[in-house]
Amino acid sequence: MKTRGIRAALATWLVAALTAGLLAGCGGADAADRFRDLPGVRAASVERRALDTDYYAWDAVVDMRGDATAEQVAAVLDRLAAWRGADAGEERTTAVYLDAHTTRYDDGWLPEGASMARSRRSHAANLANARLLLAAHAALGGRVTIFGDDLMKQWRVQSPDMRATLRAIRADPVLSAAPRLVIEAPHARLGTLGPLTADWVAAYERSVTTLPKPKGVRTSVAYFGTPMDGEDFNPGARPGQLEILMALQMRERRARQLVNADAAADPRWPAVRSQLDVLAGRPAGSKMIVWLQYDAIGSEYRRIHDLVDLTLGRPVQAGKQPSWNDEAAAYLTD
Repeated sequence: MKTRGIRAALATWLVAALTAGLLAGCGGADAADRFRDLPGVRAASVERRALDTDYYAWDAVVDMRGDATAEQVAAVLDRLAAWRGADAGEERTTAVYLDAHTTRYDDGWLPEGASMARSRRSHAANLANARLLLAAHAALGGRVTIFGDDLMKQWRVQSPDMRATLRAIRADPVLSAAPRLVIEAPHARLGTLGPLTADWVAAYERSVTTLPKPKGVRTSVAYFGTPMDGEDFNPGARPGQLEILMALQMRERRARQLVNADAAADPRWPAVRSQLDVLAGRPAGSKMIVWLQYDAIGSEYRRIHDLVDLTLGRPVQAGKQPSWNDEAAAYLTD
């Protein structure tokens, strides 16, 4: 019994020692050294991040100098991809920052944080993303994020001025040719599955410039673009399909007192109609959503009601009352 106890204790110690050795080999200065020797690299780190009490991830972050070339950035992305795929049993993330002067993982998620690209599995994809990262950083000035294979398949731009950013992207041959774009501006978001076209920009301009401002109502186009599912494009979305999400914000407490049963007689109907005019003629699968937001405390609206939820080519939903789904569908078919 005593011998079996000693053997069990020894086995436990060996497992613990091996595990500690494996963890040490995954992160820290030694692991980061494999990235620091590449041209264009300013700094690199590989750190362990706790996700739960017994679940963790290893984050490899490389900060490139501002004068790094696309080929140099791609070489780092390639090596990060090889490191990431070395052990499928671990949670590993990778990121290349551009001229950020930091290698902290959390800095890559701040709205004002570092421009970055995540590694892809192929060299061609990494080179294309490296060129996109450098072009966007030079042309836009704001934060740019290029996601990888197992996260959102898109590139994102943080913008203080949506329309100015659209013009800058259209003027750059690399940026205007890059698909799967999402732009995030204050109180607004735009997305396109395909490259950003002049037609898409013109439709957005029409959407925001023709939107009426009824008295006592804050109207805004919260999202304009390819239909989304959560934070990424809807898997079934097709180029040309358009989703418009409009918000009508009022400070009153009760929704039923806010909407006229006769939509045409309601002062808020022209705002809905202006967006239906933009949606008209778009392919089946295009959507119109109108959120009625009310019961405000400060700048927060505690209640949201789907006043319109309409998809072209699908039966009209009855909707929770009050609803303008029937009126919106009828307007599109007139």
